[in-house]
Amino acid sequence: MPDTPSRLIAFLAELRRRRVFRVAVVYAGVAFIVIQIIDGAFDYLKIPEWIGSLIIIMLAVGFPIAVGMAWAFDLTAEGLVRTRESKRDQPKKPPRPIIGNKTVAVIAVLGDQDAAIDQLEVLLSIPSTLTVPLLKLDPQWDPLREHPRFKGLVGG
Repeated sequence: MPDTPSRLIAFLAELRRRRVFRVAVVYAGVAFIVIQIIDGAFDYLKIPEWIGSLIIIMLAVGFPIAVGMAWAFDLTAEGLVRTRESKRDQPKKPPRPIIGNKTVAVIAVLGDQDAAIDQLEVLLSIPSTLTVPLLKLDPQWDPLREHPRFKGLVGG
């Protein structure tokens, strides 16, 4: 039961992503206008009462169909296409580093070389501004140059 609110929030977010709320509001607005026209004009035009009832029933039956179509399909420039899966179901990108190269250099200067090299390995494994040639040339990495793990990172 503890994950019920998060599941509800995820479901509401999915409804919003698929534009189901927008379709429901527009459908309800148009249905309201049609019902007002039926109410005001059918008496003056001598249209049988059962036609108004039929239209209201058709609008009521069409509402869940419209909402279901909004869930399943998107209207795009290419026409009506199936809604693509949410990004939530796709594999996630690796996490961005919390600390950057300058912070790692400070950690190295302060003397915790193993922690600095651990962070360098993380930074090199993901897209970042840190590269092996930069490690080889930049003097800020001098405190780590003699460490065996650092030599393994830079290939020398």
